[in-house]
Amino acid sequence: KTKDISKILFGNYNVKYKQIIEFENWDQISNYIYGILKKSEVKKLVKELIPFPIKKINKIDNGINSKVFKIECIRKNYVCKFYPNNTKDKRNRLKTEALALKTLKQIDCVPKIFTYNEEKNIAIFDLIEGKQISKVSNSHILQSVEFIKKLKNLTLSQINNLPNASESCLSACDIVNQIQSRLYNIEKNLSPELKSFLDKKLIPVFENSKYWLQKKWPSKNLNLVLEKKHQILSPSDFGFHNSILRSNGKICFIDFEYFGWDDPSKLINDFVWHPGMNLSEKHKEYWLKNSICAFSSDVNL
Repeated sequence: KTKDISKILFGNYNVKYKQIIEFENWDQISNYIYGILKKSEVKKLVKELIPFPIKKINKIDNGINSKVFKIECIRKNYVCKFYPNNTKDKRNRLKTEALALKTLKQIDCVPKIFTYNEEKNIAIFDLIEGKQISKVSNSHILQSVEFIKKLKNLTLSQINNLPNASESCLSACDIVNQIQSRLYNIEKNLSPELKSFLDKKLIPVFENSKYWLQKKWPSKNLNLVLEKKHQILSPSDFGFHNSILRSNGKICFIDFEYFGWDDPSKLINDFVWHPGMNLSEKHKEYWLKNSICAFSSDVNL
């Protein structure tokens, strides 16, 4: 019957229609019709990838962009990660993370990928036992710097043909365009308080910075891309919000869905300013001092 049919709007139009439900991807449609992924469904999918009997499955609640489950088996335990199917985001997060971890397989502070299935958009990792970092220490900062040094020292034979990191900024124009794009997305759906902050504080600072850039920066260099020898392989979403602290005090860094080439200065700043981080001024200074020292050979940093 016609009355039993609901209209849906599929896409990203940023337009609100009454009595029409909006979806941006097929995952949202599936969740709306069938509900959230059940443990029994997870078990059925995982059984095709793990050759051991499964004892128990539990959802891990800290997966923001992906659905993550702990898989307890007879011999060992794993983590199963379901990647989002997002029409707005053209990146293949599964392939990016799989390639990243393959590249970093000799580094002991990253997860080990067991297997993955591109068709089903899921990956299986060895489980990392530990907890989230609740109180940052200088030791945690230094471990993060050591990880950067390991990334910096990767040999050409290990690197292969890796892409740029998500939202990488390899030129002055990249930085300006990325900020403008974010402002454009924010301005579509503003509260009065946020609009006031943008209009009176953030946008004036941004415009003044652009003016300074145009006056002080050599005009021929605005679109000049940073030479590859000065770039670094970056997790792009790097910080303690994406880490697990093992019982021995060692950190394992996780989530490499956005991994790729980027400017070291962006990596250093992202660590400080990422909304998921909560560093004291003392720890910010300690990070900046030690991370910049890791690139002491780059006189232009």
